[in-house]
Amino acid sequence: MIRKTFGTITSAGILLAVSSVASGALGLVRDRLLAARFGAGPELDAYFAAFRIPDTIYGILVVGGFSAVFMPMLAEYFGKDDAEGWKFVHSVLRLFVVFFACVALVLFVAMPWFMNLVVPGFSEESRNLAVSLSRVLLLSPLILGVSSVFSGVLQYFQ
Repeated sequence: MIRKTFGTITSAGILLAVSSVASGALGLVRDRLLAARFGAGPELDAYFAAFRIPDTIYGILVVGGFSAVFMPMLAEYFGKDDAEGWKFVHSVLRLFVVFFACVALVLFVAMPWFMNLVVPGFSEESRNLAVSLSRVLLLSPLILGVSSVFSGVLQYFQ
């Protein structure tokens, strides 16, 4: 039993390490391709600035809070009954979509103000580009959050 658990933990650790290295390498390739295509300039600066707010929202709400709480609660509900577990998953998904849609709506409207805080030295044109890009990227916390719920369910059943 202990040997099997250790093997599973070791495999998971190796998978996380390989995934982290691959993510870093792909991020480096992405940055190099963007720099080669656009060069160091206001468009690329606006692109990187546009990621700040959606990534911060995702990092704080999904990675920081949700991941630590969801799995133990999921195990508790599925431990009682499968129907209770699925009811919990559906409730979490509904709450997630409504909550992130509300956050995205507020940020969509207030994005020019937030972008002034993130990039105070940008020109008006670069700031407007960053605001537009960031508004599009506000979908990413919602999509990634929903995928985190599905990933948690899959991990529970593995």
